[in-house]
Amino acid sequence: MRELLPTGLICPLFIPSGGAAESLVTKLAQRVLPHVDGLALDPGVFHDGPPVPGGEMAGMLAAVLKLSPQKPVFVKLSGESEGEVAGSLEALKGALGKSDRAGPVFLLDMPLGYRGNRGLPGYYQTLLKATEMSLVLVNDAGRLKAKKGVARRKNIRTAILKRLAENDAIAGLIHRGTVARGLNYARATSKRPSFCLYEGDEGQYIQSPSRAGVFAPSANLLPGQWAALVKGIFAPRAAARVDAARLFGLGERLTDLARAVKAAPHHAVAAGLAMLGLMPEPPSRLRAPLQRDLARLLDAGAAGDG
Repeated sequence: MRELLPTGLICPLFIPSGGAAESLVTKLAQRVLPHVDGLALDPGVFHDGPPVPGGEMAGMLAAVLKLSPQKPVFVKLSGESEGEVAGSLEALKGALGKSDRAGPVFLLDMPLGYRGNRGLPGYYQTLLKATEMSLVLVNDAGRLKAKKGVARRKNIRTAILKRLAENDAIAGLIHRGTVARGLNYARATSKRPSFCLYEGDEGQYIQSPSRAGVFAPSANLLPGQWAALVKGIFAPRAAARVDAARLFGLGERLTDLARAVKAAPHHAVAAGLAMLGLMPEPPSRLRAPLQRDLARLLDAGAAGDG
């Protein structure tokens, strides 16, 4: 039986575009674990360079699994072709085979990064038949715009998603794009209540929360405040009263932080982690106003985030 996906706050751990990724990922995982409902390893959230080789992704996964025996972990299949992605899956299966893992591990894949919509349902039937791990699709037209030589279409077609949702091995989708497309996707998958539609845009989540949850890269910087917001949004009215003014203030601060990170994901998160003393100072590539805004938001939030 396949594991159910977690709901709530999922933090894609910051993965730098240079070396020393595994040690930093381990440090960040230790910091955010008490606050999040799941972790994700997806370098493309932060930079559009070449895919991290499958062996390196497997190494990072193994390091995170040692820290998190129960917490769900999502890990991105790596590659720029179907063959490379299949090889990445084998490397990840090898890492799991050496682990005493108790919690679930889910695969992430952005198919339009290396192939088109045509034949996608059959492709996944073949790819996933040899694994018990469930897969979550990534639909992010913004990421694909920076890639050359990929499919002309930047979004998974709604009719194709409807067929993909019929595959029990495909458990959900992270959508970062327009609200209208998100609603179309929700209608297309409505016959499968367990299919999770995660919000991939932090700002949109704050404005219109998804019950499945959010993949929040800025949670690397303020994990405690993100956790308070996500829990506060869906807190039962009969439970301990949520301080509405505090929740509103959290939403405003995290909206500003999300905007800063969205403008330059790799450089903003790297600069923020350096401000927090979690990694060395990176080469300054942020515009001065963005640098000042980031410093202000972290100064305002650090006291409550620990």
